[in-house]
Amino acid sequence: MRTDETMVDWKLTFLGTAASAMSLQQNPTTLLVTVGNNHVLIECAEGTTRRLIEAGIDMKAIDKVFISHGHNDHFIGIMTFLWQNVLVARREAPLEIIAPGYVLDRITTLFKLTSTPDDFINFELRFTDIDAEELFSEHELLFTPSPGTINGWKMTRRHAPLVHDPAAHAIRIDIKDEDDVHVVSFCYACDTSPTDSVARLAEGCDYLIHEATLLDEDIELATRINHSTPSGVGQVASLAGVENLVLVHYSLSLAGKEEVLKEQAKRTFAGNIIIARDMMSLPLEQ
Repeated sequence: MRTDETMVDWKLTFLGTAASAMSLQQNPTTLLVTVGNNHVLIECAEGTTRRLIEAGIDMKAIDKVFISHGHNDHFIGIMTFLWQNVLVARREAPLEIIAPGYVLDRITTLFKLTSTPDDFINFELRFTDIDAEELFSEHELLFTPSPGTINGWKMTRRHAPLVHDPAAHAIRIDIKDEDDVHVVSFCYACDTSPTDSVARLAEGCDYLIHEATLLDEDIELATRINHSTPSGVGQVASLAGVENLVLVHYSLSLAGKEEVLKEQAKRTFAGNIIIARDMMSLPLEQ
């Protein structure tokens, strides 16, 4: 990561960190990538819109939404988010939703299930089916210009398959400055058992943000339901050669056991380990 004063202004905020459910302290796992005045939302769980309001985020400046798969805790908040953009934010700019094809189909079904009028969404809604793209291929994320945006920076995305049912995808995002110099990269993988495809996608990343739903002693259950434990995640991080491992999407039953998560990840990963917490942002303040 570049740390000089001319680096691109970026931030990654954890709007939620929980697995599958929520508490007063934790919302389901959702991330917000911010570069200048532009945002990419990663996942859209129930409660995401409320968290965005709490964080003071302008909905109109969220240019893209990435959804990894079709489980409830990863995409069910999308209709509330869209309605908020129409009724409150008065959005006019296009919005791109990037997801596996079956997730896009389910969103279309939600329009019908929620009796959303055909002409209700009065801005352009673009669907990008990542199933139609070559795995690990690089795609530039193009943004609608907004006031105050830093000129010249570039953001790209790549995807890889996860071990999960229903089918899920990891995403890697790389940010470069106007001189095409690396600023920061991170890879997000959730829900999945540990897999070499994530190690390949995350190779050399500054941050691997990976689910650790259960503890090592629950490895049998985690494997059966296609999820990960800290030691397994640490192995993936070591294979990828990442600088920082961020554990996220951990069960509400692990509240208060965050240090146990970290200690178990240390068994297989020697780098820096961060336990994500709701409304925490990267880079961490020194």
